[in-house]
Amino acid sequence: MLDENTVAFFPGAIDKASQDRLRAAIPNIIEATAEEAEGFGLNAVSDAAPLLPSNQSDSLLQKYRQYGFEVIGTAILEFRKSGGGVKCLTLQLPF
Repeated sequence: MLDENTVAFFPGAIDKASQDRLRAAIPNIIEATAEEAEGFGLNAVSDAAPLLPSNQSDSLLQKYRQYGFEVIGTAILEFRKSGGGVKCLTLQLPF
């Protein structure tokens, strides 16, 4: 979920029935290609503005912008070696 009306996902990650339920529930759907997903662009931090995804896929960053998000692509090349993305670098603190 990027905001209350928008979700980004890779269709190959979930079955058709789940995709249908997602499309029925959320007005704005951003579909990532396999290449965009592999660049960890879906592993983003979105808690108000701006949106902070990986900077590995210019095409996915552009999709986010087309939906009105302010985007700051974040370099995570070294962290990707351990299999994580931007969201994995965060710590949520309840308040």
